[in-house]
Amino acid sequence: MIDARVIAHRGGAGLCPENTMAAFAAALARGDPAVETDVAMTRDGVAVLVHDDTLERTGKDPRAVGELTYRELAGIDVGAWFDPAHRGERVPTLDELGDLMAARPVRLFLDFKHGDDRYPGIVDAVIRFAARFGEERITLLSLNHAVIEAFRQRAPRLASAYSIMRPPEADWLARLPQGRGIAPSLRTLSVAMLVQARSEGRAVHAWTVRSQAEAELVVRLPVAGIITDRPDLAAFTAPPPGRSEVGAG
Repeated sequence: MIDARVIAHRGGAGLCPENTMAAFAAALARGDPAVETDVAMTRDGVAVLVHDDTLERTGKDPRAVGELTYRELAGIDVGAWFDPAHRGERVPTLDELGDLMAARPVRLFLDFKHGDDRYPGIVDAVIRFAARFGEERITLLSLNHAVIEAFRQRAPRLASAYSIMRPPEADWLARLPQGRGIAPSLRTLSVAMLVQARSEGRAVHAWTVRSQAEAELVVRLPVAGIITDRPDLAAFTAPPPGRSEVGAG
């Protein structure tokens, strides 16, 4: 059985074209406990699942996502770059993912690069989605901490975690609102951070695991979530090793 802490990053970006229905369907087929994806918004107000500001990398189209209508966006192939077998994959909507996952006990981690400043209405759109999908199944993530604050003000019941990719200031963690988690990169994660987060009752979601060696290390740590491009790695299905009791004793 797969480790219950595994979160398929962009649906499992090392196995399928990221943030596509093919990736999300594969995650469900594997039995991944949770899926992470990135939320943006089209010019006509449709919440869509795409990581970059443009589709240059995955669709060979330099136009900004927020400048396109959903119809225009849906006409761009975002699968062939990964493998010709995935030709024809398009950018899905948040609602499409919700429909796919609705009947399955899978948690959903939604990451945001921008908030209402770049995508007007995105915060309220996601709050409405969460009400339909199930607030208790959703965790919000962002390196843009202003986005997390906007959600915290408007939808305080939604779980969230502040992402970090560089070592923060010494008192940063203590200044975060109570009950909110953190999502450090593997390079940022430290024993001191784990000890403090544990003492404050904060969930820690580590990212992004891409190799067996990284997986073997992280599964031993007392983290709540392991965000990975490769949910199929053997370390995630092996008998659980003795987990490190960071800060115990």
